Amino acid sequence: MSLSAASLRKFSKSGSRPLPPAEPGSRSRRPIPGPTSPAQFFSILAFSLLRKPMFVDPSVKAGLYLCAAAAGSLIFDFVKMPPCYFSNKRNALNLIFVKWGWAWTFCSLTAFIIISTYIYTGANKRLLRAHLMRLLVGSACWYVCTGVFNTVESTFGSCYNQNGTLLKAPFRTFTRRSCRQAKGFWLGFDISGHCFLLTMSNLWILEELCVMRSWGVLGALLDANTQNDELAKTPTAVPRLPNVSPETVQTMRSAYSRLTMNLRTVFCTTACISLLWDFMFLITIIYFHSMPSKLLGTSVGISCWFVCYRCLFPHLEVGAFGGLAPGMPGDGPVHFVARR
Repeated sequence: MSLSAASLRKFSKSGSRPLPPAEPGSRSRRPIPGPTSPAQFFSILAFSLLRKPMFVDPSVKAGLYLCAAAAGSLIFDFVKMPPCYFSNKRNALNLIFVKWGWAWTFCSLTAFIIISTYIYTGANKRLLRAHLMRLLVGSACWYVCTGVFNTVESTFGSCYNQNGTLLKAPFRTFTRRSCRQAKGFWLGFDISGHCFLLTMSNLWILEELCVMRSWGVLGALLDANTQNDELAKTPTAVPRLPNVSPETVQTMRSAYSRLTMNLRTVFCTTACISLLWDFMFLITIIYFHSMPSKLLGTSVGISCWFVCYRCLFPHLEVGAFGGLAPGMPGDGPVHFVARR
C-alpha cells in the first residue's frame, strides 16, 4: 500500500518529537550486551553442565562417600568383578592423576581462589593470602595423615616370600625396604590412601567452588552499588554497600567484568578433576583394598573436612591473626554467599 502525495507532505513537515528526559530518580538502563564469542559460548555451556554436580551439599556428598565405601566394599568383597584396564594399578589415570592427586587439587584450587578472591575482595592482598591458607591447612592434613598411614603399615606388617611363607631375619627386623631387597612381599594393615585422598580432595573442591553458586548475586550487588553512585543525589537511590569504599567497589566491578570468564574456565577444569576423583573412588571400591581399609581411609578424609570446614574455618574471621586466619570461601567486604 503506497502513501499519497498529501500524506507524504504531511509526514515530512511534522518532525518527530524528541524523547522526554529521564525522570529524576529513575534507574539508568543497562546497555545491551554485545555478541557472544565462541569461547564465551562454550565456557557458559560447560559451566551450565558442570555446575549441578559441583553445587551438591558437601555434607550430603560425605554421607554418600561413607555409604559407598561401606556398602560397595561389602558387595565387591564377595562379588569379584572381571579385570579391566582400570583394575591394573599401572593404568594412566592412576599414575598421572591419582598418584599426584593432592597436587592436582592444590594447583587447580589455587588458581580458582586467587582469581575469585581478587574479585570479591577488591584486590586485597591480605585477604587473598588468608583465603589461600585453607589450602595450606589441607596440605598439612594430607601430609600428616599419609605419614600416619605409612607408619601403621610399617609397624603392623610382616615380610613374606613368593610362597606366602613368613620371612624372619636372623639378626634384625624386616622393614618394607629390606623386605623388597630380599625379594619378598610386605603385608600389613594398609589404610586406603586412595579413598582418603580422593574423598578429602573432592570435599575441599566442593567447599571452595560453592562461591560460584552466588556469583550472580555478587554481580547484582556491584551493579546496584555503581548505579547508586550515579544516583546518589536522588531520593530513591539504592542503599550503598556498608563498609565498602567506592574505590573498592569500582575495583571489584572492573575485575568482575574482566575475570569472570577466566574464573568459569578454572571452575570447569576443577570440576572435571572432581568428577575424575569420583570415578577413581568408585574404581578403588570395586578393585582395591579390603572393606576395613577403605572405610577407615574414607572416614579419615571426611573427618579432616569436617574439622576444618565445619568446626575451624567458620569460627575464624578472615584475615585475623596477622592475616593467617582463612575464614570461609566468600568471606570479604561484600557478603554474598549464603551460609549453610
